[in-house]
Amino acid sequence: MKSALNLEETIAEKIQELSGKRQQQVLDFVEFLLQQDAAATKKFLHPDGRPMSALEAAGDLVGSIEGPGDLSMKKQELKRQPVQ
Repeated sequence: MKSALNLEETIAEKIQELSGKRQQQVLDFVEFLLQQDAAATKKFLHPDGRPMSALEAAGDLVGSIEGPGDLSMKKQELKRQPVQ
């Protein structure tokens, strides 16, 4: 297995063999991967640094859709209405 430094050197050497357009594509892909990593590790925090619950983080979405309030208690409303 190659060490991290050798891997970085190998990548740099291979990239130099590519055209400018292909190098830009590689850069775009690397930036995409970095964005994915950042999104996966994003934490929702209060202004004082305390972590938020899922309910707090989605607070502005709660109740934004119309419909029955408690679906578990209104099973009849879940049944499909006949097409007219």
